[in-house]
Amino acid sequence: MSQQDSFKIIQEVSQRNDIFIESSESYPGAEKIIGEALGTKKFEKIIIKISPQSYSNESSFIGAVEKSLCNLNQSKVYAIMLHGVGDSLGKSKSVIRVGINSILKGGLSEKVGVSCYSISEVVETKAVFPEMGIYQLPENIVDTRKYSSRELSDLSAAGVIFQVRSIFLQGLLVNARSRLASRFHEAERLQQEIKTLAESQDMDSAELCLRYALSINWASQFVLGLDSYEDFRKNLGIIENARPEVSFEVAKGSDFLVDPRNWS
Repeated sequence: MSQQDSFKIIQEVSQRNDIFIESSESYPGAEKIIGEALGTKKFEKIIIKISPQSYSNESSFIGAVEKSLCNLNQSKVYAIMLHGVGDSLGKSKSVIRVGINSILKGGLSEKVGVSCYSISEVVETKAVFPEMGIYQLPENIVDTRKYSSRELSDLSAAGVIFQVRSIFLQGLLVNARSRLASRFHEAERLQQEIKTLAESQDMDSAELCLRYALSINWASQFVLGLDSYEDFRKNLGIIENARPEVSFEVAKGSDFLVDPRNWS
């Protein structure tokens, strides 16, 4: 995305109260771009992701949060989310607990939570850290295993916020590519199936995938990657205009395809 489009989106979002900006130290240069676009404006609707290497000790944990806040030109954000806690829960439990308390007591963030992959990670981290109030989970039209989850529905009803990410499976479900590695040939079939179903309902593949995410009853927020300002306006229009009785009946992806951790 061009810097011009990035600035335009960030500045427009900063005038609203219903859209969040997500960033991370692991997104090269992203935090500084956001900070430059916001300038001196205080905008707390930001979500920061902290990577696992920051859990090694208490000072590195808080240091990572403070560095991100500095890059963003903010003193406080909406949520700070830990990434990969499931893999380090045992050895980093005490560090995470102290870090969470410091973040909340210091007023650095309104909420703390976890970006994870499975329902079991949600249940386990919520049991260990009751303060966790926001989670990110992958879910999309070819990976519907969490759609009817009683655990997630019950937690949502109790006030836990769930964000859905990987709605387009990193673009693999909607972006036709002239050459895909042989291990991704399954995606070509799914792309065509999604496209055919979408067109039969007078929409494109991206809209169908997004409307699937919007239909999830335990989800209240959605994480969308953007390529342009035009993408931003298009997705916003879809979210703001409900469309009932949409069919999402397509084949499901293999375990390999639906988890990007398998791709490298």
